[in-house]
Amino acid sequence: MLFGVRIAVVVLAGGLALTHPWATSPDPALKAALLSFAAATLLYLLLDLLWARLLRGNMGDQPDIASTWGPLVGLIVTTAGVVLGLLSAFDNRGSHLTDALKVGTLSLVATVILGMVLFGMVVSAPPKGGAAVAFRALVFNLTLSSLGLGVLSIGWALFYR
Repeated sequence: MLFGVRIAVVVLAGGLALTHPWATSPDPALKAALLSFAAATLLYLLLDLLWARLLRGNMGDQPDIASTWGPLVGLIVTTAGVVLGLLSAFDNRGSHLTDALKVGTLSLVATVILGMVLFGMVVSAPPKGGAAVAFRALVFNLTLSSLGLGVLSIGWALFYR
């Protein structure tokens, strides 16, 4: 299921960057951010497939998810929050944000919200059954993707500034 979602994200991000009216936007940072996001998602997919192949049959005991994932989710939410805070503190253009900065800001806000939901999933009782584990993995991937799009959008906006 996650494989199909990741392929759809790569196609959607690449398609938006090349064919959406944003592609002709005066803000080239948005196109660069979407193309970078598609490439990063594809790389993430390939690394995940390689990791799954390496782990085939070599899985040890299941770790304590709350103690393993909790700090990671906290780091993701903290990263998004710090970047949003820095963006707000150092914005010298007043209320005018470029398209790439708008996309980046909304992606980071989504990261914070998804991260809080994911944290609730992590600290609650461990999921039983494949569907619950897959759903938690989906939320985790959405959170990472949102963080990636936000940071890439803001990075490209600063590059083209």
